Amino acid sequence: AISLIEPQHIVGIQVNDVVGI
Repeated sequence: AISLIEPQHIVGIQVNDVVGI
């Protein structure tokens, strides 16, 4: 998941991309 706020969370929780969780 590509996070808008924290680009380091490219492999993150896809549901919360915007928050970068």
